[in-house]
Amino acid sequence: MTYSEIRRIYKCYYGVTIKDCWIADVKRQLGFRVRNAYNRQTATILNRCPLQIVGQIAQVINGQITCP
Repeated sequence: MTYSEIRRIYKCYYGVTIKDCWIADVKRQLGFRVRNAYNRQTATILNRCPLQIVGQIAQVINGQITCP
């Protein structure tokens, strides 16, 4: 599933737009392999996903939430 599909489904279901870095953070937590951004200057993660939406994004990634 691509980042744009995840963003579209999340926006359709919850009505809120999410950041790509949040999706990457959740994917990392779920064990998916994620590349570093081309413009990243340090090895540290600056924009972690807020804890209250980690589960929601994980449900979208795992296919538990869909949207037409």
